[in-house]
Amino acid sequence: MIVYKVDRLSRSLLDFARIMEIFDRHQVAVVSVTQQFNTSTPMGRLVLNVLLSFAQFEREIIGERIRDKIAAQRRKGKWAGGTPVLGYDVDRTNRSPRLVVNAAEAQQVAAIFELYLELGSLLPVVEDLESRGWENKSWVTKKGIARGGQAFDKGSLYAMLTNPLYAGRIRHKTALYQGEHPPLVKLDLFERVQALLQRNGRAGTAAIRNSHSTLLKGLLHCQACDRAMVHTFTSRGVKRYRYYTCTHAIRSGRGKCPSGSLPASEIEQLVVRQVRQIAADAGLRAEVLRQARSHLNDALKSLGQEQKALQRELKEHHAAMNRLSGASTKTESSRPPGIGPTTGRRGWR
Repeated sequence: MIVYKVDRLSRSLLDFARIMEIFDRHQVAVVSVTQQFNTSTPMGRLVLNVLLSFAQFEREIIGERIRDKIAAQRRKGKWAGGTPVLGYDVDRTNRSPRLVVNAAEAQQVAAIFELYLELGSLLPVVEDLESRGWENKSWVTKKGIARGGQAFDKGSLYAMLTNPLYAGRIRHKTALYQGEHPPLVKLDLFERVQALLQRNGRAGTAAIRNSHSTLLKGLLHCQACDRAMVHTFTSRGVKRYRYYTCTHAIRSGRGKCPSGSLPASEIEQLVVRQVRQIAADAGLRAEVLRQARSHLNDALKSLGQEQKALQRELKEHHAAMNRLSGASTKTESSRPPGIGPTTGRRGWR
């Protein structure tokens, strides 16, 4: 395989080692156009590892500098790029892009925050926004490709209501800084929305949702929507009823999915009975065991081949290092007495 530079293939030692393992398995050598090495020889592989170490170091340094620059921009309150949000347009006339208010969308944003306080839940707000025909931010990329413009669902609405940009702030990891862009909602309104979101979120925390064993988690799919069905529940008094519900219905409203919720206990018991009937078939058990042993043997064979290849490569590296050491010793012994290894002047080191 011919490459211009080795760092064009990979800048990670671990990734490159995996690539070279595949190449060795298929007897493929890597040759660089601008760098003097050849992986078909032990010396070439030794030089290659040195070059890759510097390539990985360069990649990490570049990443660290970029992260530092983004952090400095955020501390100054500057928008450091990303997906445009509803209510703002991106002004790129200056060297650093900045957010400017889109008047029509700004009115929608303020109305959505007020609407959530009025209705008190995400799903009714989603349904109200759909009836009004309001959608997420739409924009056109530099290449002329249209992006965004999708209808709101619970996820996108929650992301919007919790975005501190609308309160005139910039978030960097866990810290908030005062932004240079104008806010679209008052700080008091934004904080009241966050408080209501927290109160509504407590009743559905992960601990409560996972208090029941959801046997079919990640296995059920809605046939009508081709979406996953997740475990939910409703409560009447102290009794709790469990269901599997289509995620499309959860995010966009019940009217979006023609399929109803499935009672969790009944569908789980049905699947368990089917599994038990399958497990009672002796022939099927034997076939499953045979396939499992076959996969295990294949994995062991592959690991054995990998171990042999690594041992062979290690021996070649050791041999190359011994040759280098022998050549260096021979050069030192052949130098006339009194000549320094670097200066070439007699009697001065």
